[in-house]
Amino acid sequence: MTETSLPICVAALYRFTPFENFADLRGPLQAVCDANGVQGTLLLAREGLNGTIAGTDAGIAAVLEHIRALPGCAEIEVKFSRAPVCRFCA
Repeated sequence: MTETSLPICVAALYRFTPFENFADLRGPLQAVCDANGVQGTLLLAREGLNGTIAGTDAGIAAVLEHIRALPGCAEIEVKFSRAPVCRFCA
């Protein structure tokens, strides 16, 4: 199996940016992840966002679109890889 034929997209990301009300961002972000079948860990703090998520290409794209719309996150650093299965999924 080649890297390009692996079905799961994995995105490791971080952005240091001040979030005044980071707790208010959690619910909408969780809803986007849930709606798109994306699983993993995203840490929200006053200092920014950090995490690794996995899902379909379309699911990851939807979550990243939401994240890039957050204050200061348009230029978020994202590293992509592929996996045969979702290690975060139950």
